[in-house]
Amino acid sequence: MKPRTKCCVISGVLFMYLETPFASAAVELPAGIDLSPELSMTYQYDDNVTNSADGIIESWVIATHAALNLEAIDQVDKYRLSYSADHGEYQASDEDTYTDQTLSVSADWNINSRMRTALSAGIEDAHEQRGTGFSQSLGNQIAAPERFIARDISGLVGYGPDSSRLRFEITLGTNTKKYDGAENRQRDRGSDYGGISTYIAAGGKTELVAEIKQRRINYDVLADSGSQLDSRETGYLIGVDWQSAKTALKLRIGHLNKKFEDVEREAFSGPSWKATVEWKPLSYSTLALSTERKTDEMQGFGDYLNVITNSLGWAHQWGNHFSTDITYTQENRDVEGAVDVDRRQKLKAADLVLNYRVNYWLSFMAGIDHRQLESNNDSLDYQRKLTYIGFNVAI
Repeated sequence: MKPRTKCCVISGVLFMYLETPFASAAVELPAGIDLSPELSMTYQYDDNVTNSADGIIESWVIATHAALNLEAIDQVDKYRLSYSADHGEYQASDEDTYTDQTLSVSADWNINSRMRTALSAGIEDAHEQRGTGFSQSLGNQIAAPERFIARDISGLVGYGPDSSRLRFEITLGTNTKKYDGAENRQRDRGSDYGGISTYIAAGGKTELVAEIKQRRINYDVLADSGSQLDSRETGYLIGVDWQSAKTALKLRIGHLNKKFEDVEREAFSGPSWKATVEWKPLSYSTLALSTERKTDEMQGFGDYLNVITNSLGWAHQWGNHFSTDITYTQENRDVEGAVDVDRRQKLKAADLVLNYRVNYWLSFMAGIDHRQLESNNDSLDYQRKLTYIGFNVAI
């Protein structure tokens, strides 16, 4: 559900790795198509709807999530279509009530024993919660959440089976993000991206990896200063994928360059990395650790964001029905290129989720999400806690 942000992603991944006594079964339709519907609803209490330092709004929220997944497998080829809708009804803040929708399609083809291709496309009609994104910590100063439409299409070509000594993957894609309202056109942007990855088998379940990635980012109009924010990012990474009976590791370390079309904007050149480790000491318990350094697009100040994110999560199955997910995430964001503004932010997020699974299609959940933003500008600091209880129905 939308009020729960990126910190919950790792807990969702962890939960998938737990063994449960209940096996979900999709509805079988004609022509070999499997249908998997899902419906969930939570009753929430949000003690800082606009993520603000002052003028705080508190509200009860009814959040509903519905999804339909269609999947068809033709021998070794796979096709998938997914649609989801999220609706949040704020009882004390009608301006923050939202309805978001997402549609995605994908196809995977195995051309022969050595070559495979994949295509995917998606569109999202969603909102940016007040006090996040371009209104970071200033949600009480805008009348309502900003809405946007994001589109993405990408393709992949892979050469070499997973069991081969050497294999390659080439990825190409393009995406756009457009905000509602003529006053927001300076935020509208698109990017074209691509990359090539080389995998070398090193024995057992170990692969050495080398990657080159590039992304060209284009804004629709000039920034407030009258100059361009268009840029090009190029990343060079090496790493390893390793898996044992209890541990899985994905590690990428390298160098990232970001250069602007406007030569007066300072370029970025520095180390980048991305790593995830999952350790499963028991079949019903998983620990996950992740870290990443990257650049992100500016959010109203400066030229870009220098971001380092670290996450730790633990998921545990306490018997046949009850499980817990605990996650902690810290994101450090430095605003680079801001004139007369030195802005550094630290976003801390801690989540606790309790799950009770009645059977393969019905489960109940309760949880607490806590967010705290610390900045060198005290007027931007805030805390937010979201408490909820709900149920999920899935086939």
